Amino acid sequence: MSTRPSARNVACELITIENYTMEDLWCRFIGKGVKESYTHAELFTDFVPSMAVFEGVPVEPAFEFLARTENMARWTMSMRNLRPSRGDIFAGDEDATPTGRVFVRTLADRDSLTIEWQAGHADPDDLWIVYKGLLADAGRVMGRKGTAFFWTNYVHERVRNDPMLAVGFKAMYSAHRIEINNLKMILEAEYG
Repeated sequence: MSTRPSARNVACELITIENYTMEDLWCRFIGKGVKESYTHAELFTDFVPSMAVFEGVPVEPAFEFLARTENMARWTMSMRNLRPSRGDIFAGDEDATPTGRVFVRTLADRDSLTIEWQAGHADPDDLWIVYKGLLADAGRVMGRKGTAFFWTNYVHERVRNDPMLAVGFKAMYSAHRIEINNLKMILEAEYG
């Protein structure tokens, strides 16, 4: 016998206007979640988000720039000498990894304006670090001229199990702020 709730039981547990008045939603749920600031664990336990608006930069050139793996050597702090290694995987130098190396594959989808970077530092068959990027026309979504960019990476279980990786991962938000600002300066100077 299954102990999972049926769809009907789940529907009764949802926080929706079918189950609560709008006043209840605000008082019991929404209001409690409104904060001026959040703890590190609330925001970064499973993800490391970074965001920027590339002022005056059209979406197309921003996408084209980010979709080229070799451009990572221009905007990241320490990936250098990226060169084709095998198929669509690039190899390069990376001072921030335990091995001093990096392997990267870029998967770009023009229709959805998404980019996925898969990376690893031990061998090209082990690309376990995943970064996702989403671009949007800032004029359409924010009323601002330029490109909005949301970039995140995910906390892999290896990070939780390896103290050395965990130390490095705690610095990821700070490192990504530097890199996203580098990217912003490059794109705005070249396309803005």
